[in-house]
Amino acid sequence: MTDALYLYCVTPNTGLETLAAGDFPSLLGPVRWEVFGNVGAVMSPIENVGEWVSDDLLADADWATHRALHHARVIELVWEKTPVYPAQFGTLFGSVDSLKNVLGRQRPNLDNFFRSTAGMAEWGIKVFFNPREAQKNWIEERLEQGNNVLGTLSGGHRYLAEQQLRKEAKLGVLSEYRVRCAQLLDELTHDAAGVCERTLPILPDSEMQPIGHWASLWPVAFSSEINERMELALAEYKALAIDIQWSGPWPPYSFRPSLILD
Repeated sequence: MTDALYLYCVTPNTGLETLAAGDFPSLLGPVRWEVFGNVGAVMSPIENVGEWVSDDLLADADWATHRALHHARVIELVWEKTPVYPAQFGTLFGSVDSLKNVLGRQRPNLDNFFRSTAGMAEWGIKVFFNPREAQKNWIEERLEQGNNVLGTLSGGHRYLAEQQLRKEAKLGVLSEYRVRCAQLLDELTHDAAGVCERTLPILPDSEMQPIGHWASLWPVAFSSEINERMELALAEYKALAIDIQWSGPWPPYSFRPSLILD
């Protein structure tokens, strides 16, 4: 007996017929789809719904990661054939009727989302910098610029002036690199259909630290051009102790409107 329906994603109903030839993984049960008006839902019937409300299991990294990867894989396989609205990991419905009612209420938002993301894909862009190397370069540049003035100072005063520069370096570098990061973002995403900022935690015990993280929306057909653009920027900014990492194309997770689907 089915306890619940696990929702992977919602699609335009016109794309469901293309899924019949798909080979979907079945970790949570067979993947099926059903039409609800002008949209379709891709889901799996599950019988072990108690697992999904267990704090212990959800906190188990192995259990949760395995299922989250499965969730993402099903969405990607559907997205290869038709636009998708990806559901949040762990979205459950108690019955087909409850899912139908929710999708009916959200129809205008879903229609707008599918129109705006048809043929589009998301790329993630992360920018890191090496604070120690950047501060060293910052200090050396200013010592060189002020060499004429520093050369007139006595040994003690010169030492104090250099120490003051080192104190100013941390904030000075951060401010300067934030400006550079904003310029870099403009260069990379000037033709993107959408850009949204994302959070990126500090990396403990790493010489490289995050300074920017964004999701950008481009046509899927831009894939090779985007990779080339990123590679050129990576080479250009390497001398500034800046590293650029990118990934994609992905379904448009970051550009989903906020819908109450659970």
